[in-house]
Formats: sequence, C-alpha cells, structure tokens
Amino acid sequence: MDNILNSLHNYKSEFIICGDVNNLGTNNRKKQLHNLLGTYNLTGTVYFPTRIANNSITLIDNIFVDNRTKYTIQPCINGLSDHNAQLLTLSNVSILNSNIKPSYIRNINKNTIAEFQSQISWEQWDNIFGNNDVNNMLNNFLNTYLRCYYSSFQKKSN
Repeated sequence: MDNILNSLHNYKSEFIICGDVNNLGTNNRKKQLHNLLGTYNLTGTVYFPTRIANNSITLIDNIFVDNRTKYTIQPCINGLSDHNAQLLTLSNVSILNSNIKPSYIRNINKNTIAEFQSQISWEQWDNIFGNNDVNNMLNNFLNTYLRCYYSSFQKKSN
C-alpha cells in the first residue's frame, strides 16, 4: 500500500480509501497501518462497530480520508449482511466547473408512453420477420425500436 500511495501522492491530492481491514491480527499491525496512512495525511473516520455477528462486534470496515477533509459519518444498518454500511458525507469538496458535463434525462410520462406505443403499433416489422439472417433481424429490430424510442422519449437537460 505504501508503494501505491507514494506513487499517487502529491500535496494537491486528497484520497479516500475504503476497505474491510480485518485480519490485521495484533494491535501492532493496526498501529502500523494507521502510521502508514498517517504519513499520507489519511485518518480513519469510523469509530463505531461495522460488523455484528452472533458472538462478536467489531470495527473492521473503515474509510480513511485526508485529515484536512471535513466530514460526518454514520452507520447504515441494512440487514442484508453482517457488515453494516457507512454513510460518509464530505463537507468541503470543491468541484472544478470545467469538468462538469451536462446531464440529460428522458421525458417519460403517460403521454410519451402512449406516443411510443402508437409508433410501435404502426410499424410493419417486415424487415425483421422477412429476413433469414438472425444478426440482420436483430439489427433491424433495434433500429426500428430505437427510432421510435428516441422520437417518443426526448432528452431534456437535468
């Protein structure tokens, strides 16, 4: 881990490391891990049990963040596993606007679904069922389906 962090580390970088850090054995190995992460300004954030089994309660799942990071953390007991999730909320995250790309969603509602169903129902589908080549059949189907889909469910900016 030291080699990886050393190759990635610079003074402008901030890391978040998540992991199941069991099998460390002795307290000495835990201390070594914390010391190693500390040399890269990383600190553990989880101070509550993350694994609850029949006869044990342990803190083995952790999230390590840059010690300059402001955060809150809370357990999320999901009941799906003997490991509980953690919800980490970062407070002082800055995002460069130059990397933000617009996102789009499709306008799907009762009217657009009805439009899509109408368009599909008017298709002849001859180019699909009148073909013996399975690849051509699939391509023709997808072309027809997607043409109807894209024209019925327009993208809109999110």
